[in-house]
Amino acid sequence: MNKKILIIVLSLFLLLISGCSDNSDNSSGDDGKINVSVFDTKRSDVSEMVTYTGTLEASESVSVSSKVGAKAIEVLAQEGDYVEAGTVIIKLDPTDIKLSYEQALAAYESANAGYNAVMNSSSKQQISQANQALLNAQTAYDSAKSNYDREKILFENASQVKIATQGYTDAKNSYERTLALFEMGGASQVELDMAHTQMISAEENLKTVKATSSAAFDAAKNALKNAENALNTAKENVNLTQNAVASSKETARASLNQAKAALDIAQNSLNNTNITAPISGYVSALYVSEGQMVSPGAPAFDMANTSMIDAQIYVPESVIGKIEQGSKASVSVTSAGIEQIEASVTVANPVKNAKTGLYSVRVSVDNTDEKIKAGMLADISLTTAEKDDVITVPTDSLINESGEYYVYVSEKETAKKRKVTIGVTDGVYTEIIRGIKSGDKVIVEGKEYLSETNNRIKITGEYKPE
Repeated sequence: MNKKILIIVLSLFLLLISGCSDNSDNSSGDDGKINVSVFDTKRSDVSEMVTYTGTLEASESVSVSSKVGAKAIEVLAQEGDYVEAGTVIIKLDPTDIKLSYEQALAAYESANAGYNAVMNSSSKQQISQANQALLNAQTAYDSAKSNYDREKILFENASQVKIATQGYTDAKNSYERTLALFEMGGASQVELDMAHTQMISAEENLKTVKATSSAAFDAAKNALKNAENALNTAKENVNLTQNAVASSKETARASLNQAKAALDIAQNSLNNTNITAPISGYVSALYVSEGQMVSPGAPAFDMANTSMIDAQIYVPESVIGKIEQGSKASVSVTSAGIEQIEASVTVANPVKNAKTGLYSVRVSVDNTDEKIKAGMLADISLTTAEKDDVITVPTDSLINESGEYYVYVSEKETAKKRKVTIGVTDGVYTEIIRGIKSGDKVIVEGKEYLSETNNRIKITGEYKPE
């Protein structure tokens, strides 16, 4: 029984040795050295990228609706047709709209004629008449003022009154002397009566001169007042006329503007009976057929310009801070046989979506050859970091031990384990910040068989990442 157990144990030992010998043959040569491939470390550029999946769509798309209501009499494009901007896609019956336009045109021409009449002959004539009346009133006032000044001087000087007063005084003195002589018998009754008559006549003349002088001055004063009132009235009339003309002009201008707006609306409606392509691109959907009544606001067709293709993806805050508008990107579309064509970030929304906690990013790619179709799925890679002229090693050469990284470096026929600090990585190559230098031979294939004690190596080739 013990003999059988011994045989079984011996057989298992021989099998184990055989297995180990086979495994050693995969990594070691006949001399016991581990076969390895190495990578000559050098300085190069490396970019760090993150990749997301998104659906591609046309960067420019529009939905066109009818702006007027009418029957479709012609549909000049089909779905899938490429058309230039401004091309007529649908023609609507313009008959009723043209009648409305002609009515608006007639109303505008009438308003324009009224405006021209107000702005030209009638308004000018009214203002001219008012100004002429003002000129006449000013002339009359100047004349009255001159006459008033003259009469005022005469009245204040009173030369005629003085003469008449002197005549009365002289006649009175003559009468009194004659009376004294008469009482002494030195003058006759006839002489006394004559002296008395002369005195009475001089007195009446004085009264008449006084009255006449005052009346002329009062008349001149009244004439000046009337002329002044007439002048003020003429001035007010000029202002009123100017205001009335200005008001008439404003009313005429408002009527003209209103008529012009109505005409523009009618013209626009008439123009809109031809529904045109607002952009160059493909007709992606058509909603109208010939003979169909189209209502205002009803969808007519959709268009898409696919010369540029966009993809909208959503990234976490760890990524959004590393990109901005203009950042590099690449797009791969498996269904179109396209691998990593250049693209760029056109939108990097700085505001987080409250529901998803993600940030929207839009990437645009040139599609002038139209290999990409809207709706295709694509892998969008964003460049989040770039380093130029740094030491890089194949990512496969790195050994991660509890979050710390190491590489094995070939020194003659011995592998030396070195701790390294890594930086930017694109998945294939990784930046080494410290730990090795340019020119070091880093072991890639065969590193898994190495240890600090089992470190004798044989270089069998140069490692080239696939």
